[in-house]
Amino acid sequence: MNDVDIPEKLRLRLADERQYVLPAHGSGGYRWHGHVQGDSVRVSVDFEDADSVREPPARVHSVAQVVTIVAVQMGDAVVLLQERRSWETAAAATLRIDVQVRSADDGEGD
Repeated sequence: MNDVDIPEKLRLRLADERQYVLPAHGSGGYRWHGHVQGDSVRVSVDFEDADSVREPPARVHSVAQVVTIVAVQMGDAVVLLQERRSWETAAAATLRIDVQVRSADDGEGD
């Protein structure tokens, strides 16, 4: 595990879905971007659902982003997550997750 509680390696069964909350630094202009190397998973990075917040915050803060990883076919993939400002060019990934996707009846998902 890294300092944001996202696994560095993930083993999924076909059709599994995992979500992880990413650190929020939006007030500094930072947003998370996701990229996949390989065809076995689909990844999206979205802002946390406002409906999940039960009480308004006591002060203004950054809204968390959530990465969703969905296993769409068997094989291996690498999910690269990068935190950067919109005017910054792409740089090295901030977080890397190695993903293995196996058949639904394999029984060895995380």
